[in-house]
Parts: sequence; structure tokens; C-alpha cells
Amino acid sequence: MNPSIQQAGSPNYGERSVTFAPHQQWVFVPSDLSFIDETNEVVSQYEGYSVDGSPSGQADATLISASRSSEECEQQLQNVPSYMSRPTPWSFRSPVQDQAISVDSPNSARIQPSSRNWLLSQESRLHNPEHAYLLHHFSTTLCAWLDVCDIERCFGSDAVTLALTSPLLLNSCLAVAARHLSRVAKYDPELADTYHETAVQLLLTMLNDNDIDRHIGIILPSTVILRLFEQLSSNVPVNDLQRHLLGGSVFINSRTEYALCGGLTQAAFWAFVLQDVQFSLAYQIPLRIHTQLFGVCFQQLWQTEESCTDQMIIYRAIWILVETLQYCFGNGSGDYDENSLQENIARWEILASQRLQPFYHGRNNPDAFPTLFYARSGHAIAVQHVCMAKILLLDHRASRLRMGIGSKTRLRDLKNSISQYADVLFGSALSSEDAMPKLFACHAVCTMASWVSNSSMQQQILGLLQTTERHHGWPWRYIVDRLAEDWEVEVPPPSEPP
Repeated sequence: MNPSIQQAGSPNYGERSVTFAPHQQWVFVPSDLSFIDETNEVVSQYEGYSVDGSPSGQADATLISASRSSEECEQQLQNVPSYMSRPTPWSFRSPVQDQAISVDSPNSARIQPSSRNWLLSQESRLHNPEHAYLLHHFSTTLCAWLDVCDIERCFGSDAVTLALTSPLLLNSCLAVAARHLSRVAKYDPELADTYHETAVQLLLTMLNDNDIDRHIGIILPSTVILRLFEQLSSNVPVNDLQRHLLGGSVFINSRTEYALCGGLTQAAFWAFVLQDVQFSLAYQIPLRIHTQLFGVCFQQLWQTEESCTDQMIIYRAIWILVETLQYCFGNGSGDYDENSLQENIARWEILASQRLQPFYHGRNNPDAFPTLFYARSGHAIAVQHVCMAKILLLDHRASRLRMGIGSKTRLRDLKNSISQYADVLFGSALSSEDAMPKLFACHAVCTMASWVSNSSMQQQILGLLQTTERHHGWPWRYIVDRLAEDWEVEVPPPSEPP
């Protein structure tokens, strides 16, 4: 163990002491050192011969066998098959210096390494360096947003690969990457608009095809990516034209099998659902997706053993909030009732209690949100969705309270319950280094801001919105100003980037 960290007491979080301990013992090393090359001697010992080629002595022979002579060992080594041949001094060469290796493959006679570097010998699949840079940014940064509830991370693998051969998918990726970089770095925003216009034209051309079904594996993920572009481009709510949200809902609602067909199409379906939920929370309106249509299919699935996987538990949490939003914002729709929603939450909690729990939670300040660490962001997102569903149901119940004896007590109990779920929702966001738990909490506060009365927590939420805009490029300035006005607090100055 490194003695430099063997210090008394506990090190500070995220730090390591580099001071050696007082009892550290030191070894004297002279300033002049001589080095002797004993390679040939060591090799000869392993082969049973001395450096000059004569059989080695008794001491060297014991390196191979104490009971057999070096000649017998040499004869036995000669009978070993070629693919287990013994090493020679010339066999230990770097792969970048020579094509020879010490252990031969049985098929080496038929398959020989290329004399050229195969990584660089073939023509690049993308010729434009700018396109390559933007697609790389999409792959390394934005795919994690779209893959947050997908265990297989299909956007990060399949979408990027398909973009190399699909102009629509490529221009969609380039557009959202350029828009994101224009918000977090000094990148030309007009380039993002150019890529977006090209993508829209390609999408319209594809929609004119009589056989749209054969393009759906490109259309759905492209629509989701273009919706993300639309979200990043809307500085104020009136600028969010929802064109790709509305267009995507047409495809999403056309086939229920998209939700569970696997691969990129399934990933695109659930990414769209998350986007629909975000818009519903931000503006307190019903979702675009036909929840009743998919609900019948999902209720059958939830009864099977497949619903016990992490993937299905995450999907199920998202759908609980979907149904709750429709119940609360659905203009009196009778498709759902509070009792059935509560039962769905209870069944989900039984499944998730051992699999989606944070591996750490703690709270040092009662006026601050707790710290919660999860194994993956998808677990945090699932827990946040269920907490938001509970908050919505409690808020809906509070709106139906009647005045009279005991009403104040009931309202206080509801507020305490909402505060508990808000602690988990916002604590999960503030504890995460990933974008999506933060983005979900920022959308959630648009709906439940009136229930956050602690001034310190209000400042934390405003800081979360500012940090998310600065680090992740999401336009929250309008919401920050409206919340500060509603809460009657000063907008905190933006913190300096680390």
C-alpha cells in the first residue's frame, strides 16, 4: 500500500494526502548506478544451455527439472506442437514493431496479418471532419440522455451506426449536436439550423413513401432526436412549437408493438414517452400519447415474469407517471381512478424495493435536500417518476379538501408527505452527475413549485436550474425568473464553473 496515504484520521471526501508518514523508512540509493544486460544468460537458463552454447551446469538444469538432464528437457521441448512453441529472444517484440508473435495460431498458415494498419488503410466512413466531430459529440454526450431508461443503450450504439448510412438520421444527429454545442460552447448556431432544415426535408421525402413501415426504424429515432433539438432551441415556452412532438405522436400512436419490439425502435418509443412527460409537467397539460391504447397491452405484460427485470421495472415506473398525468390533467377523463393508481404504485414498490434502492442516502442539513447515490441513472429516473406520481396524487387530493374542522391538519399531513417525496426527487437530481435526473427535476418543479416553501430549498432548486442550463445547455432562464417571482426570492448569482 502506498505509505503516503497511511495517515491518522479519515481523509477528506475526494482528497488524498500526499505526505509520507513520520515513521517511513528510507533506503539509501547511490547517485551513480550501473546496469548489466543479463538477457542472454536468463534465456539460456530457461533453454537449458549456457551463454556460449554448451549445456548448462547442474544449478541451471534445476530451473527446468531436478530429476532430468537438460538434454532430455530439450528433446521434450522439440516434440511440443508448433502452436505451443517455446519462446525465443526474438519472439518478444511489440505488435507495432513486428508482425511476429511468440505463440502461433493453428490457423496462422492460412491467415496472415496485413502488412498495413487496417484501422487507417480503409477510407473513412465520414469524409467531413465537422460531421465526424458533431456525430462524436452526439455519441459521447447526448446519447446518454436518450438512453437513460434503456439498459441496452441503443441510441449510443445502433443510432450512431445507422447514421453513417442514413442521411436523415445523420443530419438529425448533427443538428442536435450543433445546437447543444452552440449553447454550452462557442459554436455557430446557424449551422444547427442548416442541419435541422436538411433533416426536415429528408423526413418529408421519406414520409411521402407509400411504404412508411420499412422506414420506421429510421423515422422514430430521428423524430425523437429532432424533438430534442426543438427542446434545446426553445428559450421561452411560446417558442416551443412542438412540431416534432406532435409529429412523433402520430407514429407512436399508430402501433402498440413499437413499445416492446426491441432494439432502436423500442428505445425511441420510450425516449419519446419521456419527452411527452417533460412537456406535460412543464405546462400541466395531457400527454400526446394514447395511454389507454397502450395501457391494456402493458397490464398484460406486468403480470408475467418478464416484468421483474430491471428494464421492465424502469418502464413500469415511467408508465405509472404517464397514467397519473392523464388522471390529473386529463380534463375529467374517467379512464383512471386514484385507487387503481395507488395499487399500481404499491405493486411497483414491492418489485423495486430491493433492486432500485440507492446504495447510499444521507442528510447533514435539515434545510437541504438529502444525498442519494444510485447504481445507474435509470434507477434514479424510475424512482423520480414514481415520487412525482405520488406528489401529483397528493396534490389532486388536496385540491378536493373541504373547509371545516380538521381540514388544517389534513392539509399539513399532505404537505409533509409531499415534502418527503420531494426530498427524494430533488435529492436524486442534485446528487447525480448525469443530466437526465437533473432535467426531470427541473421539469417537475414547474408543476409542484407551490409545495416548496423552505427558502433554502428554493435557492437549491434555482441553482439546479441555472447549473443545468450552464452545463447541459437546457434553456431554463425564463423558468428561473418566473419561480423567483412566484417564491418572492432573489435569483442567485450563477456559480463559477469548476
